[in-house]
Amino acid sequence: MKRSIIALSIVALGFTASSCAVPDEGADSGSGEKSKSGKAAKPDVKVQAAAIMKEYEENEAAADGKYKGKTLQVSGVIDKIDTEFIDDEQYVINIGGGGQYEIFTVNCDDQKAKTVSSMKKGQKITVVGDFEDGGDLGVELENCVVK
Repeated sequence: MKRSIIALSIVALGFTASSCAVPDEGADSGSGEKSKSGKAAKPDVKVQAAAIMKEYEENEAAADGKYKGKTLQVSGVIDKIDTEFIDDEQYVINIGGGGQYEIFTVNCDDQKAKTVSSMKKGQKITVVGDFEDGGDLGVELENCVVK
């Protein structure tokens, strides 16, 4: 059991490290205004965090096909706010459905301290970001802005 937990932790750290990206020029991550295109973020799809996580649990291939290349507006509840794995000056907002024991979340990456400093676990939140990846360890959004 301990080996499984350690292995899962190592895999999670690897995915977190690979999700760290430098925003494209023109992006204004954390401001609530722009996406990687430099335009006001307009979502292609609006979804609840719990619903997208359920889709990934049921069929990862179908969910990837549905969200790949899209800008998502995700609503849910803040599960955790933590520093990025590699850049401790950037933060990740983990968004879930509000359950007590959620393991997998939608992750709004590359947030600035001033954006997240007044937020709290359990607070309702809506973000818009470009779908980066989804799977067993959650859904990653890049160029993510808080609405």
